Amino acid sequence: MSPAVQTTYGTMALPQAGTLGSSEYNSIEGISELAAVPLGRAVSQGTSDKGVVLGGSLALLRGVSFKDVTLQQDNYAPPTNVGVLQRGQVWVEPGEAVAANDPVYFSTTTGVLFKQAGAGRVGPVKGMRFVTSAAIGGRSLMYASGYNREDA
Repeated sequence: MSPAVQTTYGTMALPQAGTLGSSEYNSIEGISELAAVPLGRAVSQGTSDKGVVLGGSLALLRGVSFKDVTLQQDNYAPPTNVGVLQRGQVWVEPGEAVAANDPVYFSTTTGVLFKQAGAGRVGPVKGMRFVTSAAIGGRSLMYASGYNREDA
């Protein structure tokens, strides 16, 4: 007698923001300086050599915070080491509905990612794009090529 074959599957939830989207990526570590850094947010160079701050500027952008699977927190409180994705894919919660291949902008204060310019936003970030579509409040896979500064 052969084993039964599964023919129906339950719905899987999307990964939480900050979850890596593939096993191929390049990252650096920074140290959160001023405020807690939520997962899946843009971070820039802080005041110390290895410091990072939430949001920041396009010229000082370091990458996007991602989840350390060995820790249970949903953010990195100061002065915690922050995993910063520079090349690869990561799940994010955009601040507006996005479509695949939309460019990436970010809030200078919250690090939330967007598809277009707006008050308090900078971009587009060269080398970053949304990979999958998402409704507002949803999750999108975002890609970073590792070359993410317009002025570099």
